[in-house]
Amino acid sequence: MSALYQAFLNTSSNHSRDANMISTCWDEILKAYSEPSRTYHNLHHLHHFLEQVTSVKHLVHEWDCVIFSLVYHDFICDPLATDNESRSAALAAMRLTALNVPAEKINLCREMIMATRGHYRHEHGDINFFTDADLAILGATPSAYGAYMNAVRKEYALVPESVYRAGRIKILKHFLALAEIYKTPEFRRRYEAQARENMLKEVNT
Repeated sequence: MSALYQAFLNTSSNHSRDANMISTCWDEILKAYSEPSRTYHNLHHLHHFLEQVTSVKHLVHEWDCVIFSLVYHDFICDPLATDNESRSAALAAMRLTALNVPAEKINLCREMIMATRGHYRHEHGDINFFTDADLAILGATPSAYGAYMNAVRKEYALVPESVYRAGRIKILKHFLALAEIYKTPEFRRRYEAQARENMLKEVNT
């Protein structure tokens, strides 16, 4: 039993006793993130995300919202679309409603998922931990960052190189222009310097 499945099962069971509904939701998540076209936004990404956010679990207040948002934040992953976050958030809200999750928690999950669109600093501390964990890959070792770069490019294989490159550079420069890429001290200490080095190298390659 994977740590990801255990986290989803435990969290879902806190709200619902409908084992069939929990199983149906999990099977749907597995299917979505196992699509062959997903070379980066896949189950490996979710597991890495979980490892990163678990390292600060003791600082998180709404852990169940973090877990739910984690498994749904990239549920919709269309390289040619611009509304993946909003569609993922909407689907998450429907599934969490079916799992009897309270409305205020569902609203927080929607905010968390939507926050991955720009990864800006948020007034809610849990959202900052969530988006920082999502960006942890930027501060990975150069070899791991290179593998991430290649995986993302493959996922956007339908996008012409010139268009992809321009979009990619725009995103990287957005992060590099921020005074601080990571909103929390914990992630900033671990990854800020390496993330800037990795991204500058990619921009200048």
